[in-house]
Amino acid sequence: MGNNNIKLITFAIVTLLSISSVLALGVSSPYWKNNPLEISPGETKEVSFTLTNSPTAETATAFVNLVDGAGVAEIISGKEYTVTPGTTSTKVILKMSVPETAIVGTTYEVKFSVKGAPSDEEGTVQLIMGYNVDFPVKVVEQSQEQPEESTGTSWIFWVIIIAIIILIAYFFFKSNKKKK
Repeated sequence: MGNNNIKLITFAIVTLLSISSVLALGVSSPYWKNNPLEISPGETKEVSFTLTNSPTAETATAFVNLVDGAGVAEIISGKEYTVTPGTTSTKVILKMSVPETAIVGTTYEVKFSVKGAPSDEEGTVQLIMGYNVDFPVKVVEQSQEQPEESTGTSWIFWVIIIAIIILIAYFFFKSNKKKK
């Protein structure tokens, strides 16, 4: 019995030491079951999902496949991605288009998969890791909010007001000095 345990432990250690690299590919989703993407009938949005890779890992190649677009989703950023270690700049972009005839309250389930590519190394056991990202798209009423003013316009407004106040103060003090 003791001899079998030693063989098993030796096999586990040799297997762990033979793994030459770690694939630390991940995907960050801004939407999930309790936080659905909300979209109005007839509206089109582009939403992005971030592909990440551990800073200590090698550059990874990821493949993205739309499993179920529910008739409202389409991958527009491509199907193959190179994910550099330690970066968060690689984005999977989905175009979401809800038909104008969609009923408010309807929920579409969208699902896509992200899989890492196997490495080119020979003689190692390779596990291809993958993620399934699924999220609800909820049809909501079009908001009646008025668009906010551009902050650039309000900033210019305040600069002009301050300049006018400074000019008035300057002429006021200048006229007071002449009277004395």
